[in-house]
Amino acid sequence: AVGRIIKLNEHWNPRYIYVDQGFGEMQIEELHQYGKTFPKSGLSRTVKGIMMGSKTEIVDPVTGLKVKKYTKELVVEIAARRVEEGQCGFPRIEDMKGSLVNQLRDLEVVRYSATGKPVYSQGNEHTATAWMLSVFAMMLEFTSLARSFCVTSTGLVRKASETFGEEGGFDPVQIE
Repeated sequence: AVGRIIKLNEHWNPRYIYVDQGFGEMQIEELHQYGKTFPKSGLSRTVKGIMMGSKTEIVDPVTGLKVKKYTKELVVEIAARRVEEGQCGFPRIEDMKGSLVNQLRDLEVVRYSATGKPVYSQGNEHTATAWMLSVFAMMLEFTSLARSFCVTSTGLVRKASETFGEEGGFDPVQIE
């Protein structure tokens, strides 16, 4: 995984790479170390670990006050809102068993804790988590919670040369 991230970083040169810290602490350290050894890679500053079980401080868009929300709940809520508002397009190739669209459809609240925190279904949702983290990164790095959200480009890359449909476009699928 670390080698793949290094290669994707070389190809795409992203501003930020968000990683689920709970399951990737060692990989984050390796990527930061690689970034220190090879400063031109930028990995020591672009890789950011997100602890999904912690809280994230945001500005409430209604009151303007800083509030802390559970990170996973916030990540899921922001991604769901983007999908509900039609701001995300998914290629039909991602609408098959085990794919991103399938994982997003399967993600659901199975119960609420005694404190009211949602508990989400568990399973093989790694691609969905990665995609939701990319939407979360766009929100944290490029928007203000006091303004409308605008996710301009997030996606899932299987191959650097991959295109969807004719003429580089894609036929989007809806998630309901």
